[in-house]
Amino acid sequence: MSQSSPVRATTLLGYSDLVDSLGGNPLQLLKNAGIDPSLSGKDDQFIRYQSFVDLLEQTAKVLNEPTFGLKLSSVIPLESLGAVAAVARSAENALIAISEVAQYIHHYSPVVYLSLVRSDGIITLVQDLHLNNTIPRQQITDLKLGMTYNFPRYLTESPIQPVSVSCRHTNDKYAKEYTTFFGCPVKFGQTDNAVSFRQDDLLTPIKNADSFLHELAEHHIGMETLGLNTDRVKQVRLIIARLLPTSECTLHNVAAKLLVHERSLQRQLKAQGSSFQLLIDEVRKEKAMAYLNIPNMPMSKVAEMLGFEEQSSFNKAFQRWYQERPSEFRKRLTESNQQD
Repeated sequence: MSQSSPVRATTLLGYSDLVDSLGGNPLQLLKNAGIDPSLSGKDDQFIRYQSFVDLLEQTAKVLNEPTFGLKLSSVIPLESLGAVAAVARSAENALIAISEVAQYIHHYSPVVYLSLVRSDGIITLVQDLHLNNTIPRQQITDLKLGMTYNFPRYLTESPIQPVSVSCRHTNDKYAKEYTTFFGCPVKFGQTDNAVSFRQDDLLTPIKNADSFLHELAEHHIGMETLGLNTDRVKQVRLIIARLLPTSECTLHNVAAKLLVHERSLQRQLKAQGSSFQLLIDEVRKEKAMAYLNIPNMPMSKVAEMLGFEEQSSFNKAFQRWYQERPSEFRKRLTESNQQD
């Protein structure tokens, strides 16, 4: 995913007021990150997601606030999601709202990924960012985890508590602050960034549910997506990345999400010199490197996240991509990190 990928300027809502309250200079920090302060809060304007990620990291450092992302998540409004917020607020209950936010989050930014995993009455919201794996992202991770935690509260005004939180980074030095914030166990150095809720809690009705407004908001997102995003290859790569960890990464399902017929999608991809299977292979190759950089992610889990039914199939594919086995690559990476 290109580091110039956009995010709507509504993502800056709440930032300046918080920084100002902490004794910082929000205008200077925004300018240092290459962001025009006048764009803040505008749904029809975009900024580089990379610039936003850099802004959060720089702000945390300048203000000496190692949990700045969590603090920002408490003041940033649901409206930062733009039209996606309208879909959520008009849904029947919190679970439906969350499911549809996951479906339409590309409208907010093509970099952001959100999926739902159901198991034994627990709904886990797994989130990820399609950015270069070398980019520091602790603050953006904390911001998104905090927003996910607050999301049901915004919709139902009820004290829906998560049952657990996990994050990839290892900022466990401040474990007490994280546990206090989320009100539940928080695990660090995990394979996923995720927040888990009881499914029954998420079935809480939304007070202002409005089926007509809900339909209008969905239509708006669909029309704007079709009008602005004409690069089918980028669209399909994004959806493939979302669906790979599931059993739903098929041409039929991808075409359905883009509101086109399978044959039409195949023709569009061919016109851009690509194909559905080629894009699956490219996305798997790209994400394999990122997952192998997570030391405690089992190789079987890596294969699963990439959509392989068997680990042996992943091993063969990785050998084809990089002329070495994934275990050999991880060993070299570990040795290199130890030397550093």
